[in-house]
Order: sequence, then structure tokens, then C-alpha cells
Amino acid sequence: MLQIRAAAILAAICLSIPFSAFALCFVPPRPCSWYAVHHGQPAFIGAALSEETVSDTFESGGREIHRTVQKVTFNVEEPFDGSPKKTEVVYSEGTTNDFHFKVGERYLVYGWREKDGRIRTDKCTRTAPATEAEEDISFLRSLPTQHGGEIFGIVRFVSPGNAIGTVAGTITESGTDGEHKSRVSDSGLYELSGLALGDYRETFIPDDAGTEYVSSKISLPVNGSCADSGVRLGNVPVSGSVIDDVGKPVPSSDVFLFYALDGHYNPDVFLRTRTDAFGKFSFSRVEAAKFILAAQAANSTMTFFPSTFESSKTAVIEIRDGTPLSGLIVRIPGSLRTN
Repeated sequence: MLQIRAAAILAAICLSIPFSAFALCFVPPRPCSWYAVHHGQPAFIGAALSEETVSDTFESGGREIHRTVQKVTFNVEEPFDGSPKKTEVVYSEGTTNDFHFKVGERYLVYGWREKDGRIRTDKCTRTAPATEAEEDISFLRSLPTQHGGEIFGIVRFVSPGNAIGTVAGTITESGTDGEHKSRVSDSGLYELSGLALGDYRETFIPDDAGTEYVSSKISLPVNGSCADSGVRLGNVPVSGSVIDDVGKPVPSSDVFLFYALDGHYNPDVFLRTRTDAFGKFSFSRVEAAKFILAAQAANSTMTFFPSTFESSKTAVIEIRDGTPLSGLIVRIPGSLRTN
């Protein structure tokens, strides 16, 4: 998908399903991206005073699960969030993701507080020995002076060996405080800072193609937070036309390819282009994936391929790597067009 928010999504999973037995997790790449999810939960620097192995009971899916977990008592030297006390007790989960603390060592602890008041943590957070957490500690100490947030990412080809054109272009972040633009150089990297809190829509317009790559609802929830983003470019051209119910071309219509990885219409991530004077459209550099095609004439209802107003009745289009797709037709009923 275009919007690369795996860090925030997986971090949210770790918080919302703390009893998971999954062995895999994703540690967010920057303190600010982790903070976007973790803010409000306990975070502190402290020395492990004691540790013991205890039996613990979890409730999951309406049943009780019994596990053995590590129970660690910390002397809190510097609290950051979640109002930790001078002494805090932290529990593990009893899974392969457990972080194993050693008595006498100092740590930066990121935890989450459960309904029963217990704090838990694991490897899915950025918890680390204090000597290895300089970046996070510096970030947390800077939070009182932080204003707004930032969005960063990279534009890249899914298959670099089959790259068509360059990644140079313009990134626009549209939010409540207006539009913020940044040039994307040949490196593909971009970063926009000083953004007001709230939701943003990101649009990438390449210098050498007419396709727009759009992601919605990139969120900056709290001062100092940031969002990981990005754009994936493929190598497949997709083309077709938009007509009305008597076969007449519909020029200047917006045409969309919505990502449908789950087979359903998801409006937040899509490619966009417009029909020419003859009702023709063309998408460039589409990656191999499943999409839902739709068109929308000015001031009209969106029509999904081939000719339906209900997204649940549309046909899912599968793009295959290196195989151009042409001849697609979206038929817009004339009664819904604005002449």
C-alpha cells in the first residue's frame, strides 16, 4: 500500500492486545513515531531493584490463561508520562516477546497500564537499557518544548530493477492549517516538520507522470509525535475511458484506483488521475496489487467499475507485475452528470 504506517499500526496492536502470544513484532524506527501511539502510557528511567518469577492470570476471549511472568520493581529516577510513582512494579507478558530485566541495571521503560492497574512491557516497545536509549531519552526530555509534529517518508520503486522514470516530485500534506509542500529529490526521502496537530492527506505528484498518489488520515495526535509515510511506485500502466450511458465520453472526470488488498473498498489510499477531452484516462507506474476502479464527474456521485454506485457490487481489478492493463471502461449514468 502507499501509506507505510506499519510502525504505528503494529505498535497499536501491541498495546491493544497485550496478551498476544505472537513472536513477531515491529519496533517503531523513531521515538516520535512510537510516542504517537504510546503517549499517555507509563514511561520512565529507573533502576531494577528486584525481580522474581510469579504466576499470573490473563483473561482473553472469555477464558483465563495462566502464565509465568517476570515481576520487576523499579526505583523511578525520571518519570516522563503516565504519572509513575517513585517505585513502580512492571510485569512481563509470559511470551517469547518478554524483555528480561536484570537487577542493578538502569532502563528506559515504556509500558502500558492495564485495567487492573498493572504495568506491562515487552520487546514490542522501545524499552531498553538506559545506556542504549540515548535517542529516546533526549526526545522525551525535549517534549515540554515541542510544538506540533512531523511527517517523514520515502518514495521508492517496488522493483528497483524495473524502475520507470525517477522518484523526483512534490509531496503535499493538507491539514487544518493549510497545505505544506516539500520537494522529493532523486533520493526519494522527504520530511515536513512544524506541522499542526491533527489529520493530514498526503499527495505525491511525480515530475514525470500525471498520476497522483494519495493517502488520507495521516495523524499527528500530540506534540512531538511524528508519522511514518511513503509512496510505492510500480511499473504497470493502466488505462481506459469514462463514458455516460449513451456512450458519450465524459471529459475532466476524476478517476481513482483504490487499494483493495482485502478485496473491499478502502477510501484512504488511492491513485488519482483525470480524463482528457476524449474521456480517456491513464495511470502510470501502478504496483502489482488489487484495486477498485471508480470515476466521479464534477458534482456527481462516484461510480464504481463497471457501472454501479455501490462499492460492494464493483469488480476488483488485479494488477500483475509487468503486465499493462488497458481498455477499462467506467460508465456514468447521464442523469448524474453535471452538464
